[in-house]
Amino acid sequence: MTNLNQIIDYTKLFQDVELATAVGQLKQNPAELQQFLQDQQGKIYSDVTKQKDSTFQKVYGDLNRASDAQKAILMLDKRNQELVNIQQQVYENQEKSASDITEDKNLSGRKYEMNQWSVNNKKDTLFVFSALFILLSFLILLTVLWRMGMLSAGLSGGLALPLIIFFILIVIYRANATNVWRDKRYWNRRTFAGKYGKIPLPLCPGSLSGIESDIQSGLSSFRQTVAQDISSIAQSVSTGVQNTATSVEGAVSPYTQNATPASI
Repeated sequence: MTNLNQIIDYTKLFQDVELATAVGQLKQNPAELQQFLQDQQGKIYSDVTKQKDSTFQKVYGDLNRASDAQKAILMLDKRNQELVNIQQQVYENQEKSASDITEDKNLSGRKYEMNQWSVNNKKDTLFVFSALFILLSFLILLTVLWRMGMLSAGLSGGLALPLIIFFILIVIYRANATNVWRDKRYWNRRTFAGKYGKIPLPLCPGSLSGIESDIQSGLSSFRQTVAQDISSIAQSVSTGVQNTATSVEGAVSPYTQNATPASI
């Protein structure tokens, strides 16, 4: 290590001696000294110009790369926005298709219910008219037999009265079944319209006491948890205030100790 330091010192000494010798020689010849100074100035100027050009080229290249990166980011953002719009359009189309399918299903189901109600209502109406036709036919037959003298008036009335009463009962039942008992949407359902009221729930004292005990235990545990949280928060706040006061006092004390009465 000592030899290396000595070599470095000798090298510096030799360089200084050589520089001093060269300067002494140049002082003896002013033309060479002037030429040397001009060469050194030109070299320094060319080095500085070259460094400025290289720095400008580097900065310009960095600017171009930054601009290209910014353009790429803008194009990527634009492409992402286009993809988002395409995805949104696909989602809206799918949602519209799903809503259309659901609406068509509900519409077809409702049409089926309406057709079922209408057809069955027409069937019941046809049944009533058929019963009326049968009653009228039987009354006409009894009237013809009574006019022909084959049946007496009392027997004809006795035979016709039950049929008339039965037909009236059919009409009353048909009217009540359609207007009161039957559901207005589903033909095969019957509506009660709150006729029987609500079913009361039984009271179980044992289960209620168990529920009350669970509620009380839950409330007590919740109160304990809230009290613990409040105490921990208050302790942390007091500790933070003390630490802040200590730090402020430590930061202000050097200035208060060095301050003069006039400055205070």
